[in-house]
Parts: sequence; structure tokens; C-alpha cells
Amino acid sequence: MTADNVLFEIKGLKKNFGDLEVLKGIHTTIRKGEVVVVIGPSGSGKSTFIRCLNLLETPTEGQIIFEGSCITDKGYAVHKHREKVGMVFQQFNLFNNLTILENVTISLKKVKKVPAPAAEEKARALLRRVGLEDKADVSQTRKHTKKEYLRERKRA
Repeated sequence: MTADNVLFEIKGLKKNFGDLEVLKGIHTTIRKGEVVVVIGPSGSGKSTFIRCLNLLETPTEGQIIFEGSCITDKGYAVHKHREKVGMVFQQFNLFNNLTILENVTISLKKVKKVPAPAAEEKARALLRRVGLEDKADVSQTRKHTKKEYLRERKRA
């Protein structure tokens, strides 16, 4: 693999919360096209690590290099980084006043300035890819828990 294939390079990543050291010097490289799974017991720092990759948590020490730029440097354009790196949280929440399709297209339209028809086409393709196309026009009148979501998916 060439350096061009490197998406993330993490060097000595540490994160402390007070005296509690959660991330203890992570070193890893993530290449374009790789599927990466972060597993471990509850409280082992999985979510903290992922949140650091999007600078939702500020690392205590170390470097996170994304596409050749060190995102942990002062002055780095975090908002530009977040346009390229998305996250799905364990406790996912949709905007209750929007349909599933509207929730998927909102960032395409607002952040990427994709015209509505193109954003909808892309969103429908993504929903189809994960087996949720039939839910595109469902309105979110209440929040779903993860268990409720999985139960609903099994019924579908």
C-alpha cells in the first residue's frame, strides 16, 4: 500500500478524564476502503476513540492525521474535517419533526449544498442499500431506542 491509501494515521493517541486514562497511546493506520471494527468491553474507550477521530473529544496527547493533515494541530479547520467524516452513535437520534428521508438528506443539502433532487436520489440509494427504503417517508414522531429499532427491523 502506498501513502496515498492512508486515510487516518493515529500516533500515540491518549485521552484522560481527570486522573482516569481512557486511551493509553493508540497507534494505528486506517486505509481507504478498509472496514474497521472497534470492539471491547463497556468502558474500554471505544466511543472515546471514535469521538476523538472527529474531534468531538480533544485528545490529551498524540496526533490524528487525516488525509495527510494533522487534525490535532491548533487552527485546523474542524468544520471542514466534519464535512468528510461522519459518525453514527450508539444512541442515534433523528430529528423528530422530519421524515427518515429528510433526516438523511439534511446534511447533503445544508452542508454540501447538493440540490434537493440529487440529495433525495442519493439518500434513497443509501436507504435501499441498508434495507430501509420502505421507511423513507416515515415521520419520526417519537424517539426510538436501539432495541425498538432492531425489533421493528426484524418485523420488516
